[in-house]
Parts: sequence; C-alpha cells; structure tokens
Amino acid sequence: MINGTQMPRRNQKPYWLDTALMLRRSGYTLKKISERLNVPISTVRYQLSINLNPEQYDKYCVEPSTPEGRIRTKKILDLNKEGFNGNQIAQLVGVSRQYVYKLLRLKKEQENQRLEYVVNKTLLEKKGKTTN
Repeated sequence: MINGTQMPRRNQKPYWLDTALMLRRSGYTLKKISERLNVPISTVRYQLSINLNPEQYDKYCVEPSTPEGRIRTKKILDLNKEGFNGNQIAQLVGVSRQYVYKLLRLKKEQENQRLEYVVNKTLLEKKGKTTN
C-alpha cells in the first residue's frame, strides 16, 4: 500500500481489457483502440495477444499492405538508398527506428534469398540439370 492506495497486482487483467476485446471484435484497429482507451498501442497489442488465442488474434488483423503503407515503405527504401541512416529516416517518415531497421533487414533478407536462388540455379545448370 502506498499513501493509502492499493497498487494493482501484476497478475490482474487491466480494467480496460474487456472494452479492448469488444472493440477489437467490432473491427477497431489497435491504433483506434489505443486512442480511445488512452493506452499505448504496444500495451493493447500485448494484452490482446495473451488474452486471445492465435486464431482469434490473427482473425482481427488487417492486411498490412495498404496504399499508404506501400508509399511509406517506398519512401523508407528510397531514403536509405540516398544515404540517410535509420534514425533520420524514422524522423522524416514518422515511424519508429525499430520499424525502419526491421524493414531494411527484411529487404536485405529478400535480396539474399534471390541471390541464393540465382546461384543455385546457375550451379544446377552447370551440372547439366535443367531448371525452369
């Protein structure tokens, strides 16, 4: 007890969780739920992920590839090609540093997979095996 008030227990669910679950099931995005409840998005995401089974949680996820998202991704990749670092890109685009670095890492992994495919295809062709 601090100053006569009881601190919430760690294993208790947040007072707003039932409302968040109802809003999510009604089609609200994490951002909208966060704004409506005045709770950080990361906290909402965490609580929903531990209180819904994976099928339920995934069912309410919205396709991330929106026109705005594609424009934002292109801008991040273009700024990176121009030589801006992750911190600068995050500030210019209005996203987190972590998002920028994750996107750049995924892009690099895709490029490496394409390169591996080309190398493997070339090796197979040299051995006389045909590829399509």
